[in-house]
Amino acid sequence: MNVTIKDIAREAGCSIQTVSRALNNKVEIDPETKKRILEIAKKLNYSPNILASSLRLKKTKTLGIVIPDNSDPFYAEILQGASKKAKEHGYQIILSVLSQRGCDVDEEIDALHTLISQRVDGLLLQPEQETGIYLDALRECPIPYVLYNRSPEGLLCNYVTHNHEYGSFIACSHLFEKGKTEIYYLLRKPETSSTKARIKGCENAIKKYGLPKSSIKIIECDDSVNDAYQKTKSLLDHYVPQAFHTWDDIMAIGVAKAIIDKGLRIPQDVSLVGYNDILIARYFNPPLTTVRQQLTFMGETAVDILIQKISDKNSKRVEHVELTLELIKRSTT
Repeated sequence: MNVTIKDIAREAGCSIQTVSRALNNKVEIDPETKKRILEIAKKLNYSPNILASSLRLKKTKTLGIVIPDNSDPFYAEILQGASKKAKEHGYQIILSVLSQRGCDVDEEIDALHTLISQRVDGLLLQPEQETGIYLDALRECPIPYVLYNRSPEGLLCNYVTHNHEYGSFIACSHLFEKGKTEIYYLLRKPETSSTKARIKGCENAIKKYGLPKSSIKIIECDDSVNDAYQKTKSLLDHYVPQAFHTWDDIMAIGVAKAIIDKGLRIPQDVSLVGYNDILIARYFNPPLTTVRQQLTFMGETAVDILIQKISDKNSKRVEHVELTLELIKRSTT
C-alpha cells in the first residue's frame, strides 16, 4: 500500500498542509518540524505521486535538452552541470541526442517538437542550424527555452554562451607571440554564430600584429577526431605549417596524431592550440595548450535562467550571459 501525506501527517501529529510544505521545501515551516517530517517520510518509504502532482500544478518538473553528440566530453560537461542544477531545483532532465553534429534542420525541429509533446516545462538548446526555419520554430515555441553556447543574430531569446570572438583572438595571439606567422585553423561546419565569431577573432589578431590576411588559413572540418586527422595528414603530405589551431580539443587530438605519425615534434616542429579544455587536454601527451570554457557552469547557469523563466512566464526580461574564457598554456606551444 502506498504511503500518503495523510499517513505522514498522522504519524507526525501535524496538518497535511504542514507536511506538504516540508516535502516541497517551503520556507514557511519551522526547521525542526520540517526535519522531523522528512525523517518520518523516509522511515515510511514515502514516494511522491509525480503524475498527480504534475497534473495539479500543470508542471511535469522535467526539462528537455537537445545535444548534438553524447560521445563528446564537451556536451558531457555541460549536461553534468545542467543535471546537477536541475536536481537542486527538483527537476529531472530528458535528453534528446541528434544523429550527428551539423545535422539536417528537420531533425532539430523534430527533436524540439518531440520534447514539447512530452510536456517538458522548458528547453535547453544549442542550434546546429541557425537558419530561418529553425529560428522561426523557436519564435513559435510555446514553452520557455534557453540557448547554450549560441547567440543567433535576429532572435530575441535567453542564452548563455562564451565570447567566442575573444577565444580565437587569444589563441591566435598566443601563437603570433611565439613567432608563428602562419596558422592553419581547422573550423567546424556549418556556419553558426559561434563560427562567425571565431573567424572574427582570428581577423582581430591578424590586425593587432600587423600581419597579412594569409597568416591564418581556414580548413573546414567535421567536428571529429578522424576528419581532423585525415585533413591534417593530407596537408602534411605536401606541406608543414608552423602551427595549427582547432575548433575544439577533439579536433586537436586528431591533428596531434597526424603530426606525430608524420615524424614531426610538437611544439618544436609544429605548434598546436585547441579549444574548450576538456579533461583529457591536460593528460594528453604532450599536454594541450587550449582555451578554457566554463562548460559545467554554462549548464548550471542555463538551467537557473530556465527555471526562473518557468516560474515567471509573464516576465519580459531577456537574459544574455557571456562567460569568461582563459588561455591555458601547456606543452603544445
